[in-house]
Amino acid sequence: MENTKFYSEIFTRLDKLEKEVKRLNSKISNLVNEDNEIKNNSEKFYKMELENVPDGEEDTKFSYKIFIHILFGENDLNKKLTGVLSIPEQVTYVQFKKIYYKSKRVNKKLSEILTSMENNKKYYKGKKSLFLTINNTWLKENKF
Repeated sequence: MENTKFYSEIFTRLDKLEKEVKRLNSKISNLVNEDNEIKNNSEKFYKMELENVPDGEEDTKFSYKIFIHILFGENDLNKKLTGVLSIPEQVTYVQFKKIYYKSKRVNKKLSEILTSMENNKKYYKGKKSLFLTINNTWLKENKF
């Protein structure tokens, strides 16, 4: 009788564990799908932006490509910056030119800004515009 109770308890626990594993697998699957959707939307956005760069702006276009490559994994973290990429409004080419030249003026590297943003979710959770976040938070100029 005691063995029956023991095995029953084991099977009950195994059942609960199996349900929890299924729940976690489902959650992981949803996160992967969400991550892929963010990546696909961002890739389409940046591809379209690059296609619309005016002729004669090859130097700035090259810098914009580097910016995009940083977002998609060519950075000090060696990973796609999914937190930064989750911000709904990404950086257009016109906006990039503004933050690119401003970053030069204030002597800050956009690559360091992006990886720092990725490292702290307060810089991307609830944000609407990557351009505004970079411009207004990271590239403030001293007005003395």
